[in-house]
Amino acid sequence: MSTTSPGDGDFALLWAAARPHVAAYCRRVMPGRADAEDLSQVVALRAWRGFASFRGDSSFVTWVMSIAEREAARLGARLARTHARETGWSGVAEPQGHAPAMTGPAQEPDLPQDRSGAHWLPVLAEKAHDEGVLGELEYRSVTARLSQPGIGWDELAEKLGSTANACAVAHCRALPKLRVLLFLREPDRLGGPSALAEAYEAARSAASDPLTDSEAEAFRLMVLARRTDYRRRGWQAALRAACTKVIRHLELP
Repeated sequence: MSTTSPGDGDFALLWAAARPHVAAYCRRVMPGRADAEDLSQVVALRAWRGFASFRGDSSFVTWVMSIAEREAARLGARLARTHARETGWSGVAEPQGHAPAMTGPAQEPDLPQDRSGAHWLPVLAEKAHDEGVLGELEYRSVTARLSQPGIGWDELAEKLGSTANACAVAHCRALPKLRVLLFLREPDRLGGPSALAEAYEAARSAASDPLTDSEAEAFRLMVLARRTDYRRRGWQAALRAACTKVIRHLELP
């Protein structure tokens, strides 16, 4: 194939044929529709910009899919870094970096239990899924890790029909969402209002990674004051971060 300009009709025709393959791959490796669409757009842009260097040594689809795999690894690592600051229920750090490299057992942090000793968190996860708070892969990843605490990412990916990277990112996303629901709907399981207030004050004055002003405001109004009308810009991210920090100062049952 002769070298052509990225702006001519050749690229449009070739991309039209390759796009369904790229889209299917993106949906398979990314934990949500938005991430899959973002990845697909990045691949299209990279392919368009690099089309002048395409020499036809392989098929265009093969060439584009190599770009998709590379960008999926980059996006997955970036998503994992975004959630790396999130910690487990008892402070155990969640996976960081590119998940496929993690082949060992995936440790699950200790979870609050009811008096019978059985985990009640799967019930909360199911409600979150039914309400659309958790996506399908987020729900399946976190419930699978709850039922099999020692399962590795590769084994989990095979079980769920996805990729290790997608499962790791989905799991990291599910935890902060569940943590917020725990504070909002099950405060008594965390010790009740007085315990939450004490942990909140400890998080505000913590020497390392204290609550920011926006995080403190979101937690104070929505969790402690039980306000349902608080919708300041960025409140969701602020509340997730606040719950992550506050739970570190709670003695979980």
